[in-house]
Amino acid sequence: MFALQTVRIWFEKTGSAKFISHLDLSRCMARALRRAHVPAWYTEGFSPHLFVTFALPLSLGQEGEHESMDIRLPEDYPVAQAAEALGKALPPGLCVLNAAQPEQKPGEIAAARYRMEFSGSEAAACVRDLLAQPELPVVKKTKKGEKPLDLLQWFSTAQVTETAEGITLRLNLPAGSSESVNPSLFAELVLQKSPQTAIRIVREALLCPTAEGMKDFS
Repeated sequence: MFALQTVRIWFEKTGSAKFISHLDLSRCMARALRRAHVPAWYTEGFSPHLFVTFALPLSLGQEGEHESMDIRLPEDYPVAQAAEALGKALPPGLCVLNAAQPEQKPGEIAAARYRMEFSGSEAAACVRDLLAQPELPVVKKTKKGEKPLDLLQWFSTAQVTETAEGITLRLNLPAGSSESVNPSLFAELVLQKSPQTAIRIVREALLCPTAEGMKDFS
């Protein structure tokens, strides 16, 4: 048995690729690795399958500018070569950024940084009106049932920028195994008030806590 190394591949999932489900993304990456002749490790046993781990699945319809997946390669296989070969085999909307040795475990992720872009004639007024409310009650669906949340505790600290097209919010939201808040919950409130508003949700980075504050997952 040859020695293995774990490699973290960073990639973008943008444009039309945002409509690829997490399951289909996993299949897409597996096919691309085969086409690229990257010697990724497969599990052993009765039903071998590609070892691949995504740090945190991205919701359907949302884009990601710094997503990651872990694979295992022979220890002597160049990491940069794997990234280059995979990048050439991926469809439009999926772009390999780089590859490196993992520094943190996915279980350390506690938050994610998002950019929400709202465009349309009523977008800015609608978003500002919501942020001015004393609370933003929503119901989050979980595996255990429904859970009431007040989104204002996170959205009140958002960085707000008005643009020629509408308005943009940048903020951190809980993400990970212990707690998770999907930005689509706020998007739904906007669409209830202004159905014509176009909304783009982009996850810019995953974050891990440190003694100094939050740090980008690496």
